[in-house]
Amino acid sequence: MAATSADSNAAVMAFPPPTDLTGADDYMTGLIQFAQAVVPGSARIIASTGDDRNALLMLTVQADFGAGTLTLPGSRLYLLDDGGKIKSEHVVFYAAQ
Repeated sequence: MAATSADSNAAVMAFPPPTDLTGADDYMTGLIQFAQAVVPGSARIIASTGDDRNALLMLTVQADFGAGTLTLPGSRLYLLDDGGKIKSEHVVFYAAQ
């Protein structure tokens, strides 16, 4: 699936495809599939911020999905419960061609 921006010739592609997972088992399956493409030791924290209820982590990882190694900038947004455990996580990685 690709879409071309009206303002440029850049193509935006869902790579890997968007995923919306609920439940620990589905989450772990998706996490393992993504992690298999990540180059070990390549994660770099760019910035982080948060409070008692929210946390934002910005990072890059290198990954190879079969077409060569890409640097993927990304973010993880966490909502924490009253006990400080992760209640919700939103993960976004961006890959441009």
